[in-house]
Amino acid sequence: MKLIFAETDSLLYICYKEKTHQVQLQTIILLKLFLCAKDYRLTAEEMNKKLWEGKGTSSQIHAAIHRLREALKNVSSLIVEKEDKYYCLKMPHFIEKNPTEA
Repeated sequence: MKLIFAETDSLLYICYKEKTHQVQLQTIILLKLFLCAKDYRLTAEEMNKKLWEGKGTSSQIHAAIHRLREALKNVSSLIVEKEDKYYCLKMPHFIEKNPTEA
């Protein structure tokens, strides 16, 4: 997978498979936080501290996660899931049935 990022003001554009997708800078920052986190897991509190200096609301956190999920859907098979108190960045595993098995 090859992604090309271009930045203008507070927006980034991701070019993937000859399509351009507009992404907010905050979404890219959140993705980077997941990629740098141990086991690609973050709590809402960790996101709040990094994105809003601890002054964010649960609505803001949910909106940021939603935007990241939408951005990932456009350019990769990565997903963000909630597990207990953590949000986890994951690569889903697809199990295909062997065509010779009935």
